Parts: sequence; structure tokens; C-alpha cells
Amino acid sequence: MEELQWESKTLTVETGRGLQLYLEHPQVAMPNRVNLTGFPGIDVRGDGGCVVAAESEHWTGKRYRFIDPTVPVSAAPPELVALLTAKRPAAAQISIAREAGPALPGEDDLILEGGRNDTLFKNACAMRGRGLEEAQIRQEIMIINETQCELLVDEKEIAAIAHSAAKYKKGKWAPGPWGEENPLFYHPFFPKNWLTNQNIMFMTDRQRGWYIHLCCHAWTNKGVLPNDQKKLHQLAGASCPLAKFKLELDLIMTFFDVEGEDSEFIVHRELRALWERQNGKHEQQKAAGRASADKRRNNSSPEILAEDPMRLM
Repeated sequence: MEELQWESKTLTVETGRGLQLYLEHPQVAMPNRVNLTGFPGIDVRGDGGCVVAAESEHWTGKRYRFIDPTVPVSAAPPELVALLTAKRPAAAQISIAREAGPALPGEDDLILEGGRNDTLFKNACAMRGRGLEEAQIRQEIMIINETQCELLVDEKEIAAIAHSAAKYKKGKWAPGPWGEENPLFYHPFFPKNWLTNQNIMFMTDRQRGWYIHLCCHAWTNKGVLPNDQKKLHQLAGASCPLAKFKLELDLIMTFFDVEGEDSEFIVHRELRALWERQNGKHEQQKAAGRASADKRRNNSSPEILAEDPMRLM
């Protein structure tokens, strides 16, 4: 904000990887922005945008918190308002739309207007590939729409996207040992943990490959794998004989604990703890999405949005 010559203090939230600065709405149309022009790394949430609230838990385990909850919300600097309300060149808008469209969004990414339908449809197809039914796809896409889209897609359009995706052949989905589907098809990866873990450092190349395969299968089953070396040999994608695989399995098994009445499962301790945190966040997002949808249905007046402060992250 130094470049904008703005030094006022305002209500600020420390997030898992940065800050949220809350500013008063200037009572003009405020768009949402990712990587604000001239200020890479700064995102803006304006009309229709949303942020993760203070006291929520980030996927790193860090909790969002107010730095000083007594500090009032300051007025938005005029330079920032001018920057946000300036019309962007058509070429820049096309470029952003192309960047937004092809890739599936991460859980914190903003889906820009030019790529909404394409991105939501790709997500819907991915869910169909995981074996979800049309009603489940519609519910999940509605959550993404409510929490990540720059401008909301109409509910009828969401239903049409889910219906189109459901026409494709349903993929096979292996439920976890408790007979429930795993809603978390994404798996966070922490490079620092991977590069500094001594057990991983001492693994051979192929042991690391086996371990990665087993972690992927464990994630789809909430951290759980069968305690059967023959099955683990197949799940790890090992091409060596089973006897050789058994001899090299000990280092990998340091990450797992044996569980079950007859010791029929092994559980990856860190993956299960991470899955539980991520699933808790997923459930919070679902609840927030439903609440937001209900609020929009009950309050159709556009003036409500203008009362919300503009959020600068």
C-alpha cells in the first residue's frame, strides 16, 4: 500500500499466508480482482466477493485472527478506488479469462467472470469421474459458485452444468473402510516437510515412488490402507517381485500404524490428521455455501451488497 501513499491503519486479519485489510465500501461498483494490476500478490474482494472469516482454520493449521479487533475499518484510499474502477483493456480481460478457464481452481482461487462456466463444468466432470450423482454434483458446484466465483452463476445454470456432466459415464469410486465417499479429491503437498523428513531422505528412488503411490491411495481412504503386503505391492505400483518389495517396505511403514480389530488396516498418521482438518474446512465451506444461497433467495435486494465493506487481501 506504500505505492498508493496510504498509511492509515484499518481492521486487519492475519491469514494462513498473508493479511486481509478491511476497507469501507466507497458506494460505487467494486469489482473483484486477483493480482491487482501493478500490485502482484494483492487480491481484492468487492461486490459479491467473500473471504474466509477470522477464527477460521487455514489448511496449514494456522487460525485466521484479528491483529487488533479494536481498530476501526478505514476508508478506501482514493487511488485504490480509481485503480479498481478504471476500465481494463479488452486484451487484458481476454487474457485473464483464458488463464482462468482451463485449470481447475484451488480452494482459495477466485474464478473470474470470463471462465466461470468452463471452470465449473470441468469441476463437474471431474466429480462425475469420481462417481458422484447429479444431485451431489449440483450441490458441490453450488458451493464453488458461492465461495469462489467473481460473479455468481444463476442456479438454473448450475443445474444445467450438473445435468450435462451427469450425462457422462460415472467413474468408479472406492469408498473408505467406513463405507463413506471421500469428498476431498485434492491433496495438499508441503515441499518443506517432504525435503526435510529423514525417513524420506534415506529412501531409494523406487521406495519414494512406492510411498507416493501409497499416500495417494491412503488419501482416498481417509489415511487408511489394507494391512496386506500383497495388496500394498499392487497399490504401490511395484514392478519388482513381491519378495523384494517386502524386504524394502520397512522404511515406508514407519509412517503407518496398525489398526482394526484384527489389525486389518494400516493408518498414515499425518495424512489422517490432515484429512480430518481439510474435511472440517470442506464442511464449513458447504455450510457457508448453503447459508449464502439461502440468504440470496431470501434477500434479493442488490442494495444489501453495498453495505458490506470492501475486502482487500
